[in-house]
Amino acid sequence: MAHPPPPADTGRQAGGPPRFDAAGAFLAATALLGATNLFLGFTDVVDGWYDSSSVSYYDQRGAFAWLPALLFLGGLAAVRALASHHRADRSWPLLFTTAAVVPFLLTLIASAHPTGLATGEILYLVFGLLQLLAAAAAALLGLGRITFTAHPDPDPDPPPKTDEDA
Repeated sequence: MAHPPPPADTGRQAGGPPRFDAAGAFLAATALLGATNLFLGFTDVVDGWYDSSSVSYYDQRGAFAWLPALLFLGGLAAVRALASHHRADRSWPLLFTTAAVVPFLLTLIASAHPTGLATGEILYLVFGLLQLLAAAAAALLGLGRITFTAHPDPDPDPPPKTDEDA
């Protein structure tokens, strides 16, 4: 006789409100950083080192708009994971954020920067990596790969001291 499948872990206590654990805090940070990265798209990605022009991520018909779009999508996936409380949903923010940060890092490594990195590149490097770390922590905590454990209680009954211990 086949057994029914176990109920999905919804992150709720029996009859209580949804839990907000450490993974939820990291998901909230991922969502906040995703929204921040969306608006960082207006910063300069190319400083005018040879002329007085500068280009943002949203200029040039959206040629560089994939970066803020994917980071924002990672933030939206984090909001969805917070709202659904299913553990399986916690890996999507990591997937979308990684799809943005890794190609951006490879682009920075491969391209020549005669005058250094532009403001937008530095900001996306910092905030993108922060979002990636928050999404990775949320996914690993949500899937149970890493855990936070409380400090163990001290031994309530220490062994009696003997004359040899003195």
